[in-house]
Amino acid sequence: MSGVYFIAAGQSSRNREKSLDKILPVENILKLLSAEARRKFIRHFATVDSVYAWGANRIGDLNKLEPGDFVVDVKNKKVIQVFQFGCWIETQDTRLQEYIGWDSEKPKDKRRPYKIVYFLIYPMRTKRNGKDFFQRAFAQEKNQNWLVGQRWFDPIDIQKAMERTYSTSIEDFLGINTGTKMQPSVAEEPTIEKAPEKESFMHPSWLGKVISQIEELRNDTHHQERDHEDLVSRFFEELGYERGSEIKYRRGRVDVLIQRNDKPLIVIEVKRDWSLTSESKDVVQQAFNYALDVGSRYVAITNGDRYAIYDRTQGMSYAEHLVAEFQLTRLKPECVESINKLRPKVLTTIGLA
Repeated sequence: MSGVYFIAAGQSSRNREKSLDKILPVENILKLLSAEARRKFIRHFATVDSVYAWGANRIGDLNKLEPGDFVVDVKNKKVIQVFQFGCWIETQDTRLQEYIGWDSEKPKDKRRPYKIVYFLIYPMRTKRNGKDFFQRAFAQEKNQNWLVGQRWFDPIDIQKAMERTYSTSIEDFLGINTGTKMQPSVAEEPTIEKAPEKESFMHPSWLGKVISQIEELRNDTHHQERDHEDLVSRFFEELGYERGSEIKYRRGRVDVLIQRNDKPLIVIEVKRDWSLTSESKDVVQQAFNYALDVGSRYVAITNGDRYAIYDRTQGMSYAEHLVAEFQLTRLKPECVESINKLRPKVLTTIGLA
């Protein structure tokens, strides 16, 4: 059994929004690392194209973490998500910190140096979203400062906490396994102790802001089509594309153009219609015509929630060109793989097929 690392990244810290709530493209990180750090980073992240990050001023217990160990992200009294650990590096300058934007709102002489930066992957939502659940599990009820900054709980601590909470596995203890119901000996908050519900798929946490924006737009009866374009931009920004340089608005007749290395990658036709699907043939034809004009291999039609993605090199008809269709607010587990294939590194090297 492995230990578990807890991060107390509170709401008062703007830094969490820049690297725990937002993905960082691997290719951008690599440009800012020394040769030695780059080799270490690639060794751990050869198969992913984006990561999350957090900083520390000393190595401390980070040396005890192994790749794949769980890292729990705590924001004030709430557990936000559970990551898997990748690796840590020792920085030689402040370029990485400046790219991420940590403390950027402060004068330069007031910014804290982060000598150690560690990288996380695969954020997972958890049902154990009360910080006090873990406080009781670790028998820390009398210690109000039990989690300040960052803290490692070793395998013995975890085993004892699992016994106290009747957890059948470390995943069950962390709330990322919905199969086992907690026993009443360690009571949770009323908002957590609910009647058994049908198991449901939990959206990847990085989609949270996109889904919130979709829901807000659905409630705004006076919104414009331009608002849907902003939804699309947010989605692709979360996938790892740069707004402005790679996400372009209104290029000729194209609503949104995703480009890479100054070459068109995806032509996106955006509509205000919430009922839009791949059956909207007029819209599909319109998008294909624009893609032909600019020379884009991939085509998408969307309202910002529903997406139909096409590869013009596949098949001879629109139906055969269709390679993915999904709705973000009603996402199915099998669609997550299709979405991850839209990430820059994957799409430009492997493609959607």
